Amino acid sequence: MGMRFFAVWLLPISLVIMVLSPAVSAQVDRLRELQQQVDPLPDPPAFADPISPDSPNAAGRYMWLAQQIEPRDVSAAGWVEVDLEVWRLPSSYEEEWVSDAPDIEAWRLWLRERHAWTDAIVEASRLDHFEMYRHENPRVFRWAEDDPRGSFNGGMRRFARVLKDDAIRLWIEGDREAAIDRAEAIVRIGRHIASPGGRLIDALVSGAIQRLGLDLIERMGAAGPTDDDRDRLITICLLVPTVDPTSVKSVWASQYFAQREFVERQLEVDGGGDALWVQMGMILGVEQVLKQMFNPVLEALESDGEVEPLPDDWPNGSFSIAEAFRASEEQFGSLSYDDLVAAFETSCSYGDDIIERWDDEYSEYLFEAVDSFVDEDETLIGFIVLGPTGSIREENPKTLIKRNSAIATLCGADPAP
Repeated sequence: MGMRFFAVWLLPISLVIMVLSPAVSAQVDRLRELQQQVDPLPDPPAFADPISPDSPNAAGRYMWLAQQIEPRDVSAAGWVEVDLEVWRLPSSYEEEWVSDAPDIEAWRLWLRERHAWTDAIVEASRLDHFEMYRHENPRVFRWAEDDPRGSFNGGMRRFARVLKDDAIRLWIEGDREAAIDRAEAIVRIGRHIASPGGRLIDALVSGAIQRLGLDLIERMGAAGPTDDDRDRLITICLLVPTVDPTSVKSVWASQYFAQREFVERQLEVDGGGDALWVQMGMILGVEQVLKQMFNPVLEALESDGEVEPLPDDWPNGSFSIAEAFRASEEQFGSLSYDDLVAAFETSCSYGDDIIERWDDEYSEYLFEAVDSFVDEDETLIGFIVLGPTGSIREENPKTLIKRNSAIATLCGADPAP
């Protein structure tokens, strides 16, 4: 796996590094200002519904509920083993880590005391109406700093972990109906996030949350449920459609066509438009910084050698802005307009193939070929047009569909076609 795809997986870490590193943050801010000058994008629409406990929009209720707690209040969420008989940490938990483990007994007490809050999440998940009011242009994806939608997906992942633990608690304590309510809510939250108009990150988060819910339902289906329990578990499985359950196919296609149109428009300018070069500069600049920070670790891992402890001044002392931009300038200096056009044509060919063969039995081989092209494409056009196709393959909805079918069969029925 090359640095370009490694950078995608390290995006949350790299964003923190940018914030903590004034030099990188200043350069990125300057590039963003320049990008907005040469390629102005509109602001996303305002959130049109109330953010309140009785909002008609599930998204509004979710955001209000997220504001009622501090993240540290639920820092123990997700640690509890999916064992429907004993409330415990995972058996694989390393002995030397026990001192850092959360107090799961205190966590169980917190869940009991805050059941009204989790009940409200369950109720919000049952609303049909879910709308984030995104801009219709897929290239508009940033929220304002003070917009609660900016932290929405993080809050939903937190909700899912809380609901998972609370479902285990309730099942063990004998309240199976409420436990199944929590499992259903996890799946419904994942389905909400997969609503039309989302972005690629939404599809990936949706897949992770839906799988978490199905994992829990699978355990319930194997734990001696009653006939009524089985009927409910089957009904929950039917919430997950057998076609594009995370909306990743439609989201990727929308993003692909938007980026393709952008690059095509930029290539109509002799030598390539300024907006294209600025976007390439942003990607390559961050990539060069990440290379300086993480290449020693990657090389050690690939050679099976020991990874040296990170120095005390990491990450700020592990890269040079000047060196990163020199490397970027050298790479750009070797590119020609014809290189950009050739890369764009190859990208479009691959993109059209992906859409046509998305559900093909052998599509994984196509994704592998696209990954190789994008990772080796020095123009960065492939990355701009096609995006992180590797993450799409890893989050293949086919896996989710097969898992759902197996759980429904375990519970005594097949999912609807």
